[in-house]
Amino acid sequence: ENRPSGGSRGSSRGGKRPGAGGMGPGVGAGVDSRGNAHGGVNSSSSSSAAVAVAQSDVVASMATRLKSLEQSTRRMREELVAKDRALFSLKQRNRLLEEAAAPKGSDQLADQVTELADQNKSLRAQIHDMETFLQD
Repeated sequence: ENRPSGGSRGSSRGGKRPGAGGMGPGVGAGVDSRGNAHGGVNSSSSSSAAVAVAQSDVVASMATRLKSLEQSTRRMREELVAKDRALFSLKQRNRLLEEAAAPKGSDQLADQVTELADQNKSLRAQIHDMETFLQD
């Protein structure tokens, strides 16, 4: 948009746009939508160069961010692998400690103790019954 500073679109000067002054389109100074002054003759080549520079800056910025994210991901992956190894090691150690704390066959021993206790109780009851019978 070629609009000189200080003029407005709706002014009435014989139907001409302010600042046009009979010159062809694209000639003369103008102000872009950000309020930056630019020359009209070379505005298309300078704006395309500005766009190229802006695009280059965006690509460079994105490449830097991507590299940073890739490094962060690699670091996190390495930490995860290290923690996974440590967890595996701790689980293995825990299993070994549990096996050492509970001797093999402890369940069988507990069952035998319970069975012997029941048998002892039954035999004591029989002894009591016999003693009672003999006292009569």
